[in-house]
Amino acid sequence: MMRLAWLLFFVLLASGLSPRVEAQQRGCTVQSASQFDFGHPGANPTSAVTTTADVRVRCEGNPPQRGDTVKVCVGVDPWFLGWLGPVRYMTRGSIFFGDFLQHQIYRDSASGPVAGLGNASAVGYLTLDQGPTNAPYGEALITLHGVIEPGQNGLPAGTYRESNIGLEVRSTTNLGESCGDAPVRAMDQTYAVAVLDGSCTVVAQDLAFGSHSQLSGAVPATTSIGVTCTRDTAYTVRMDGGTTANDVADRRMGLNGTGPAAQGVAYQLRHSGPNGPLWGDGTSGTSTLSGTGTGGSQTLPVYGRVLPQAVPLPGRYEDTVTVTVQY
Repeated sequence: MMRLAWLLFFVLLASGLSPRVEAQQRGCTVQSASQFDFGHPGANPTSAVTTTADVRVRCEGNPPQRGDTVKVCVGVDPWFLGWLGPVRYMTRGSIFFGDFLQHQIYRDSASGPVAGLGNASAVGYLTLDQGPTNAPYGEALITLHGVIEPGQNGLPAGTYRESNIGLEVRSTTNLGESCGDAPVRAMDQTYAVAVLDGSCTVVAQDLAFGSHSQLSGAVPATTSIGVTCTRDTAYTVRMDGGTTANDVADRRMGLNGTGPAAQGVAYQLRHSGPNGPLWGDGTSGTSTLSGTGTGGSQTLPVYGRVLPQAVPLPGRYEDTVTVTVQY
């Protein structure tokens, strides 16, 4: 009999509490949810890139609980292949055959715990002090933190997106209750987006023809330029006519790097081989060289040739050529 009486007392106590919790709060809605917009983080994001998304939640109550505080929990669904671990990816193209940009959503800060569902939710509080007396409501703005993970390179340019990121809203007026035990009040969605722009860099090595006492025959020399472009980015490499003659069809090295051009040393630059096309800007019989970025450095040989000519005044002859990578 004592055992039965204890069970009855427990059931009556639980039954007495439940209606009060439900009466204090009728429900919540997501008023707005901004996206995780990473903007243009650079072609090869080798350091962390951060952004935020704000979720505005409105919760309603019933009298006479006006003025009560509500604990609001905003959880984030795992990535749809969450069994791979606590990772998220924005994709470019097909989810199965496209390119992947890794990112993560944190609940407290850009380096805090990963946001998830239940007790891994981000927490905010609101007060039921707005609206009519018979239907009070309150609103809370809860911020989630997005981070593009560092150390990613070799990615192609384009728009990367994770669509349909599920949001789960739980709430309770029992401030000591955990998020995992609080009832689900609303569901919504947001998304993450980042745009990787194509970019290129170029590094050129000097071209040295050596020392000579006569120029009765052609003098060859080679060097290279290194072009690094975002993967799949089309580029074109062109060269100007130099600072001595400023003429892609009649290049000259000037004595000590100065003119006059007519007294300089005539030379040529070619690509694709020692006897390949003259490398210039596409005018006056010259051509440019095109390629597609790999995400890494690509070495492009430069074939130089000093033409047979009368020996000019002794000295050091130089020219400065500007290399331009258009993409």
